[in-house]
Amino acid sequence: MDRDEYQEIVENAYCSKALSVEAFDADLELEILNLLAEGGIWSTGSVFDDETVTDERGTKEEEVLKKYEELVLHFRPLVQDVLIKAVDNNRHVNVLTSWREVENHARVIPCCQHSETGAQVYVRYHPTDYSNHQVQAQKFNDVINKISDIYNIRLQELNATTSRYVPQPDKDGVVDSEEKLRRFAIDWKAARVILREATEKIQLGSTALTSSEINRLKPSHPLLAEFAMRLKIMQKKELHCGHCHASYYFTEDWAIPSDANDLEEKKQYTWVALADKITRSIIETCVAKAAIRPPRTVVFRDNDGKKQVVNIGDSSTGEYEKSILKEAILSGYAIGDQIPATFAGETDSKWIAHKSDQTDYNVFTALAPAVGQRLAKELLSFYPDLAAHMNEEGISRERWCSTRALQILYAIQKSGILFSVNKVTKKNATHNDGTALKHHTNMIRLTGEVEKKIRDLFTDDEGINWLKELFGRERLPPMVSPALPRPQEAPDVGGYRTEGMHARKPLVSDSDGRQHLARARFSPSAEAIEVINSLQKTTWKVDKYNTQDKGPSDTYSVVKEVLEHEIKQNILRKLAIKNEGETLVLMFNDFKAGVSKIRNGQVREWIDTFRFIDQLHEEFPGEPHFWHAWQFDWRGRMNPTTPMLSPQNDDVCRGLLRFAQSVRLDAEGLKWLGRFTASLFRGRDETVLGMSDGEAYSTLLKRLEDRTWDSFDAVANNPLFLAMIEEILSMKTVDGYRIWGEGDVFRKKAEGFQRYAAMKEFHRVMKEGGENVLSNLPIHLDASSSIYQHASALLRDTEMGQKVNVVPRDDEMPADVYKHVANALQKIWEEDDDFLQDIELSDETKQEIMEKVLTRSVAKGPVMTKGYGTGHKSMTYSLMTHNGDPEGEFGGEIVIDDKSYTYVHEESTLGFLHDLSDVALEHHQVIASEVISGYSAAIKEVLPSFDLVLNLLKKLVETNYIGARIDAHMEQDGLTTLISSHVEITAKELLKWPSWKIVGEVNDKETLLSSIKESLKEYGWTVKWTSNQKKTIHSLSLRPRSERVNGIKPLMWELPDGPQRTTSNQTNATMAELLKREAGGVVKKPPVSGVERGSMIENWKWYDNIATTVEPWSGARSHRRLTRDALQKQPSTPHDLVACIPMTLTKPVNFNTLKTAFPKGTPGSDLVNSMEAIENERLEHLRSLIVSKEIQQCLPAENGKFAWGRLRAALSLEESDEPIPYENLKESKHEEHDSAALLSYFYPYEHRLSYQEIVNNRAVDREKTGVAPNFIHSLDALHMRRFVRNMNRANHADLWAVHDSFGCHANHVEQMRTILREQFTVIHYLKTGSPNILLNTVQSVLDNLPLSKMVQLSKLWEEKHQDHTKWKNLAKEDSDPLQITKRILGITALETVKEQLGDMNDSDNSSNYFVN
Repeated sequence: MDRDEYQEIVENAYCSKALSVEAFDADLELEILNLLAEGGIWSTGSVFDDETVTDERGTKEEEVLKKYEELVLHFRPLVQDVLIKAVDNNRHVNVLTSWREVENHARVIPCCQHSETGAQVYVRYHPTDYSNHQVQAQKFNDVINKISDIYNIRLQELNATTSRYVPQPDKDGVVDSEEKLRRFAIDWKAARVILREATEKIQLGSTALTSSEINRLKPSHPLLAEFAMRLKIMQKKELHCGHCHASYYFTEDWAIPSDANDLEEKKQYTWVALADKITRSIIETCVAKAAIRPPRTVVFRDNDGKKQVVNIGDSSTGEYEKSILKEAILSGYAIGDQIPATFAGETDSKWIAHKSDQTDYNVFTALAPAVGQRLAKELLSFYPDLAAHMNEEGISRERWCSTRALQILYAIQKSGILFSVNKVTKKNATHNDGTALKHHTNMIRLTGEVEKKIRDLFTDDEGINWLKELFGRERLPPMVSPALPRPQEAPDVGGYRTEGMHARKPLVSDSDGRQHLARARFSPSAEAIEVINSLQKTTWKVDKYNTQDKGPSDTYSVVKEVLEHEIKQNILRKLAIKNEGETLVLMFNDFKAGVSKIRNGQVREWIDTFRFIDQLHEEFPGEPHFWHAWQFDWRGRMNPTTPMLSPQNDDVCRGLLRFAQSVRLDAEGLKWLGRFTASLFRGRDETVLGMSDGEAYSTLLKRLEDRTWDSFDAVANNPLFLAMIEEILSMKTVDGYRIWGEGDVFRKKAEGFQRYAAMKEFHRVMKEGGENVLSNLPIHLDASSSIYQHASALLRDTEMGQKVNVVPRDDEMPADVYKHVANALQKIWEEDDDFLQDIELSDETKQEIMEKVLTRSVAKGPVMTKGYGTGHKSMTYSLMTHNGDPEGEFGGEIVIDDKSYTYVHEESTLGFLHDLSDVALEHHQVIASEVISGYSAAIKEVLPSFDLVLNLLKKLVETNYIGARIDAHMEQDGLTTLISSHVEITAKELLKWPSWKIVGEVNDKETLLSSIKESLKEYGWTVKWTSNQKKTIHSLSLRPRSERVNGIKPLMWELPDGPQRTTSNQTNATMAELLKREAGGVVKKPPVSGVERGSMIENWKWYDNIATTVEPWSGARSHRRLTRDALQKQPSTPHDLVACIPMTLTKPVNFNTLKTAFPKGTPGSDLVNSMEAIENERLEHLRSLIVSKEIQQCLPAENGKFAWGRLRAALSLEESDEPIPYENLKESKHEEHDSAALLSYFYPYEHRLSYQEIVNNRAVDREKTGVAPNFIHSLDALHMRRFVRNMNRANHADLWAVHDSFGCHANHVEQMRTILREQFTVIHYLKTGSPNILLNTVQSVLDNLPLSKMVQLSKLWEEKHQDHTKWKNLAKEDSDPLQITKRILGITALETVKEQLGDMNDSDNSSNYFVN
């Protein structure tokens, strides 16, 4: 198959437009084991030969799509029934209106029968608006008449914007039938003239108005916006059938049901199109975005073949062990169909858990928000922009679609068709790709009927479910054809080959920016785009042999064999079933002793990777090459669009990767291959002791500890090193693995497979003669603490530079800042002698904890995260979680004296605390916090000037919003008066923001704070409440509300990487179309701005989107709420409406009071009557369910108060006349049926669904805390781009790019090191001494200060505070009020920043270990 054709199939499959070619691999599930069979092998055979695959795939695709249409057609009428009944049965007038509105937007006209399938073809339309038909034209006339009156524009001019469209024949004189469907020609030039003269918001021209132009009209000129939108509708083809082209422009051609009460006839006209979309949305999302629920039990077959249900863990099993047990089951089934376990310690007794016997996981289930989001997107096509614009309630289009989508899901949920809803905790489910959920959520699961139909229709004899193959795209593979260059004019068009992938993988990956700004926050320069195009040219392959000879195994085979070993030996063979009383329990034999902690998500990822590799070698056996498309993140960092087989992925991928092109090694190349290989054996000196000459090997490897090039050379050139490698490679894979990889694979930051790949390549090269031997192993070197390297250059601080290998040390040894910090902390603790003084621990335990945490590996975490400005709490958590991420998994939580304590995860950095018997769980977080406090102090001691960088960047963000702060000080007197009306206060003077101390006691903090905030709201301010530790002193500090800062541009900085295009970096649809039409023709680039500019970063941050819960329109509680809300608006509403219509269903509605307030015939009476009917229906339904006569007698004759005392007696509950609480009713020992009926009546359980509501409010605090890492990341990204650019200009196209890790062929490493040092000097202006990026950013902020406001504030402060101690002290140094004000505001620190810089220059940047 042609590479380009193959690639397009892959892309269409990922976008769910076709079946994946990978589905046609006979070894689909890659059965690594058979876990019970000895000597399991990896098959790479394909069912189809090259000629057959394409035809077979097309045939199968047709078959799957045909069956899928049958599935949809089966359930669509059921969905229609639900929607029709939702309208017909709804008594609430407001809800009925809302359902009718949705129904109107989803109307259809039944037209013809499809010529090929025979299916009914429908035409979607809106009866009064939004479709191009007769009524639309009438609406347009109404609009232009209003415009003429309001804007005094002649009607003749407005009418001239439309005319009758005259279709033009082609060269053969034939008029296209579809062109005949165009009724109106639009004169956009005339329309723009009208809008320009009326508003000055629209540019002149002859093209149709864009969405952004129309959006500019909406707030102040809604009628003109409607005019433009209706013109765009009229420009389209008139309402017609897409199949037979029949026109429905005139209303008399619209068919309507002859009998509105005939349900079956109604289904031909009502809800057809929307029911179709609903059915597809639910099924496709549950199939494609399925989440996996870890099993609570596993069904095993005992020695007699009898099924036995086995629980996972017992009450004594820790949460962590339970989670690993569940992961073991999921991982086992990801690679095979059977899982063995020994029974009751009998090694000969093997029970088997067959995949086909399991029922409670791997089902078609998805996160409810994902289903809601998909359906909301479908609703956008039913609810166009004009509809939202005309909505009188002002509901945004997105909100309307999201809320209606959830109401539809509520209606279907209540009906019981298609799906059910279950709530799951984040621990009890994972995403389809194995990643963990971040929050508790509701899951939507297809019903048993739907699941059965899907399995029956789409699962073949091999177990492949073809519907999942069609919609379930878990991971995107690399490209099998070269990535397309990204054109300067429309860079989002490049990379991939299809429009769907262009939309999914734009040049800049920035979902937040596009959501809030409709563009990305990174604007790349032309040079940046040139660089990413260069990087896309690197051609890759995997170290996989076509045939295995007698030499060392390829890395691909080794990875799979080691994975098999880990799963088989260190997970599944340690499973044991024990009999705990009458319960069977699945446990690990000795969990802590070597059970592999491999996660299911990792296994699934590796399996997908192996599938791709096998398919690649089958399809392109001569050249199994692949490529990566690349994109920027919003800081300018470059990332492959998929992590699969990316150098930025884990040790498995890095170990597998090779450049497709080899080079013949010269002397330099051989030296660097040796250095690279030797460096990877640092720390493995103990693993070689059992080898034939183990002591000598170990002594040799210990020489690597000083990390010098001389040591690496000495080891690599020693014959013992090659002999050691040869002995390892001669062993069986698993035996050798214990030396080169055990403990250093399948984990974060592992290097085991990279070590194997390097030593195998080094061995081959040396055996073949060394120099002039072909090699394609990437050699990559890491920057030495790049955060601090860039910080040292920004400050031109030679002392810091020396500690991070920018400036060479006096002894010319490599600096190790992590070890330096660990040593500094040891000294601090030893001198202060106060480590863990607040915890009662033995000296021996304290010493052991100190020894465990005072290591280079532990120090690296705090040093790195401190460099990114991470706070104390997050740094503490990073020591406690399983993956070092503050949001990772903790060990658990215990409660002592009503106070909760979090303890460390056993896989965490501090996991060893679990092995120390005298360390209580409640002390874990205290220990972690003290360790971080110690490291923070040590970092400050070792790198004292780094805080200057952090503080300067934060100060830049603050100063960028200085106008809001000045406003606060100017308004302080008025605000003091306002707050004083709520509570007695005294103002604190001359602070960052106006603050007040509360005088006296505070009884109800929440009420007081709420009332103060409400008073300040209209002035655009809010307050932050702080208290001292004893809660005796309280303060309020002023903060701006979001609306005061939303319009202020954030801190921005420019990078020196060449001229920048003036066009936006978002997708330029017009240019993309032009490029396609020109079919590769030359298109002139937009002119570059007069001043050359580099890439720009805008430091925007927003608050997180809100999970907004939507209350259902149906249900007893909802009906009460809706009725109460509606009656609240009536003038005759009683004051005690809340008491009349209580939200708790244990209290009756007071209809007597309501009927008095809303007598028959008055507004609101219908709502009261409707609610009364519903309440009586509920009561009668309850009566029909109750079996006990005693309970029957407790029910009121009609809607009224229950006899709670008698009901409690009947249920044997505590005596009282009060309603029965939920917990008591649930635990009552009465007849189960009656208790369930009462529970359902009083406490109906209703799953609430939610959607993500976009929050456009700026998070200035996040901009401040995040600016340091964002700024540094943009610099290391620039450094990487300059490395790629210059290497390409030196004709070195094969490159390894991982943020601050740089790689190339071995021959080019020395040139790479030179380029890295040179470009570091260039981007920081170390040679010229010109202002660097930091100084330029500071100056940009200073240039935009609101000087007039500052002068006003200085006069105010001089008048009010000239006797203030702080003012008087500053006046002694400079009497100018403006200069004093600048000092107080912190601006002087920015103005004098240049004076704080050191004298580092280009000659200082000469460390031989800048990268190592």
